[in-house]
Amino acid sequence: MFHQRRESPSILILICLMGFPQITQSIYTPSLPAVAETFLCSESLVELTLSIYFIGFSLGILFWGTLGDYIGRRRSMLYGLLFFLLASMICTQVKSIESLLLMRMAQAFFASSGSVLSQTMMRDLFSGKYLSQVFSICSGCLALSPAIGPVIGGHVSEHFGWQFNFWVLAAIGFTLLFWAYFFLPETEQKKEESKKEGIISVSIRMCKDPRVWSYVVLVSGANGILFSYYAEAPFFYVTLLGLSPTQYGWMGLVIACTGLVAARVSHRLNETWTNSRLVFLGASLITLGACELFVAGILDPYLAWGFPFAWFMVFLPFVTFYFGFAILVPNCLAAALRDYTGTLGFAGSIFGALYYVFVAISTGLMSYLHNGSLVPMTKIFLVLAFLILIMTKAFVQGEERHLSQNTAKPQIA
Repeated sequence: MFHQRRESPSILILICLMGFPQITQSIYTPSLPAVAETFLCSESLVELTLSIYFIGFSLGILFWGTLGDYIGRRRSMLYGLLFFLLASMICTQVKSIESLLLMRMAQAFFASSGSVLSQTMMRDLFSGKYLSQVFSICSGCLALSPAIGPVIGGHVSEHFGWQFNFWVLAAIGFTLLFWAYFFLPETEQKKEESKKEGIISVSIRMCKDPRVWSYVVLVSGANGILFSYYAEAPFFYVTLLGLSPTQYGWMGLVIACTGLVAARVSHRLNETWTNSRLVFLGASLITLGACELFVAGILDPYLAWGFPFAWFMVFLPFVTFYFGFAILVPNCLAAALRDYTGTLGFAGSIFGALYYVFVAISTGLMSYLHNGSLVPMTKIFLVLAFLILIMTKAFVQGEERHLSQNTAKPQIA
């Protein structure tokens, strides 16, 4: 059905394919209160649409990453985009919260093809510091992509109703499908079947690999904070502070712009800093942001003093967090699978599925603890941030010291 093309893809198309699943996830977050009102259900149940999304996403990552190793990255991507387009159109017709939950899961399953396959294509084309720099460039745009969603969704929800968001996603899916069909080449280098490592062998090796698990914790912890924020923030800003969905969307975009600056910093530091040093910097900033938010949670009763004070108390922690996120995540993604170059599609799918399951648990916990105040969010963020920092100190830096010692050993003739 889809023919094969053989050139090098532009970074722009890979960034767009990697970022559109995050827009898909966040575009209707400003409408969460309206969705609860439409279906006459609790806010906690509506927040579950985000957890369901990540469950579908993690299952999809497993499927599309594996398929990419068998039929190629390009063909797998095109099939994923086609079915995403169809799922988005069906989402416009849902009549109950149960139908919405089911279709959001399906939508996520197909959208995940963009995330896992674009990362696999980057790993096909780059390695070492070059791969870290490419991921750094992407991270700035990816920091914006989940923030662009609420801006679009806020305007659409106010003027056309929250259901129209899914027509917007269908249009995005059609545009990407058209673009990828004509301009996305195949990047996989064909290998002899005898040299390909089996799926079971790779799975066992990854399960026993402490490097993989450490980076899973780091990436999933950072994404758990990010998407728990997008699950909880609409109720804080829209319901408690009285912002319109449009105002909420623009506030998120301002915060996320920090990621562009951080991506530029990370790109420059990659030239002189080691990977583990950059990871530690990102982890430290994320922890600092979580501590700032914890202070805001303690001052939660005083947030009723007015919008400017409340805005500043929540704005500052997330600026700090986004800066750390945009440094930590791309350097983790670049280093996590350097020992699995022979099966990047399947290895990437296992890695992605593991950390998105963790994200689903985080957002589900956020939904369960939701009580209308800022306090549950601050506690979850603080726990995840310190977990990231501890894992960075215990393993990532320890691994670098170990590698340095091995490199420094004199060669015996």
